Amino acid sequence: MSMIEFPRHREEDAKWYSRYRWWLGMTLGDVLNKTADVFPEKEAIVDDRVRLTYRELQARVDRLGVGLMKLGIERGDTVLLQLPNWSEFVCSYFALQQIGAIPVLLISGYKQLEVGHLAHLTEAKAWIVPEVYRKIDYASFVEEVREKNPGLKHIFSVRGEKKSGVFTMTLEDLMGQELSAVDQDKLSNRRPEATDIAHIIPSGGTTGLPKGIPRTHNDYLCNVEYLHKAGEMNTQDVCLLIVPVGHNLALLNVVGAIFWGYKLVLLDSTKPQDLCNAIQSEKVTYMPTVPSLVKRMIELEQPQGYDLNSLKKISAGGEPSPPDLIREVYRKLGCTYINELG
Repeated sequence: MSMIEFPRHREEDAKWYSRYRWWLGMTLGDVLNKTADVFPEKEAIVDDRVRLTYRELQARVDRLGVGLMKLGIERGDTVLLQLPNWSEFVCSYFALQQIGAIPVLLISGYKQLEVGHLAHLTEAKAWIVPEVYRKIDYASFVEEVREKNPGLKHIFSVRGEKKSGVFTMTLEDLMGQELSAVDQDKLSNRRPEATDIAHIIPSGGTTGLPKGIPRTHNDYLCNVEYLHKAGEMNTQDVCLLIVPVGHNLALLNVVGAIFWGYKLVLLDSTKPQDLCNAIQSEKVTYMPTVPSLVKRMIELEQPQGYDLNSLKKISAGGEPSPPDLIREVYRKLGCTYINELG
């Protein structure tokens, strides 16, 4: 079966889900285009380097999508996406959605064993990755991964200088190309179906190599919509994302920000002082995270030195939330604690 083929025996289920509006019949690319049309000048993404409005985000996504198409990335091709909490992750993820390619999400800590395994498992055609991030020199094992996966034709470096010959080109160069009217038409013609696979996310098990979990546009947007309705999210929210974007906990909020049109602040740090500074400076209202990070934040010696009054909601998952921690959040921060369980 093709990677993007929707099983025929599920067609009746799809009609039923659509009839009751659980499935919207939209793609993730549609969601970005809709939100950019409605809120073109609203701030969309903030990270350590850029502040992008929805119009600017859409322009970067479109340029990157066309650049990937010109290099031969086809509808249904899988592309490894391994970036930390940078704006380039959001641009890359939605560029792949626009052209019907399938991101395979990798956390930053994966090295040659996990990357090579998932490249083989998904038959990946390209890989988007930093040259170096923290203590990991990805360039040092690119050739090893490629040697075992000859179908991996393109490696795009991010926030580097393409000093190593193992990279096809930098993502920045690819994203900087201007678009013609013909390019825009070709981009429009590459829209996938809502029943196609939108992305593949690795399992989070602690034993053995990760498995790949495919999600369709329809079912993932259903997940995003109802999760955010439960959290009473709206366009005025400001979300601080500190958990790695390669995890589903984070990705739900990346897509949720674009779906609802709220601002997403990407923080590439888990230091409690950095969290508090970001909440204060960006007037953050919502923070999805894990209980251990919440505990570190409220245990700061002088949390009263920060203005955290904007923070209204914390959602925590991935591990159990101790009752004492929840009580401390209410006492010290006065915000709602949404327990997403383990």
